[in-house]
Amino acid sequence: MLNELLKHYSATKILFEVEGKDSTQESVQILRQIEDVLKKNEWKITSSSVENNSLAMMAFFEMSVRKIGGDIPALLCYYYSSLVANDSSLPVNIRANGYRFRAFVEFKNMDKWNIIMSMAQAPFNGYEGNLTESEFFDILLLSDVYKAWDSDPSSSMLSNLQKQAPKVASLHPSFSRSQVLSEGELAHKALFDVIEPIVKKL
Repeated sequence: MLNELLKHYSATKILFEVEGKDSTQESVQILRQIEDVLKKNEWKITSSSVENNSLAMMAFFEMSVRKIGGDIPALLCYYYSSLVANDSSLPVNIRANGYRFRAFVEFKNMDKWNIIMSMAQAPFNGYEGNLTESEFFDILLLSDVYKAWDSDPSSSMLSNLQKQAPKVASLHPSFSRSQVLSEGELAHKALFDVIEPIVKKL
């Protein structure tokens, strides 16, 4: 059921874009149906729930932006964008989409996630990197912005993050670009390990 709704969502977005029409009303209706399916499954997905991780990434991002389904769609967007970003079988441009959407959802939820992780003393349990708590989310976000830098010149949200990147980097002058990327990978691994059991039936 979830797979079919994601395909319907994608087809609707494409059709309306081709026709030059606004798909908001129709998209929201489909996203509400996705919300109903997830509610019935206690907001948990399984390995077989989704065939196309990119479609899931985009749908859950729009749900989080439109505040459909509370906080879980943002976590699901992070989960699926991470799968896309880390899938070496995908073309480089598709993986870049994963970094871009992951950066978007991180940026929009950073304060909330930072508080949750601090209260849970996570993701530092099992974290293999060298970042302090105050550095963790800045470097995590900055690494994705760097990786997504040229992925979509028309994206106003990416442009906004690009403008803020030097300011964030200036807060952590001891980190070179390569260190940001390597430490960001370890930070993402830790955060993914925290989020996965929240959204997935293991």
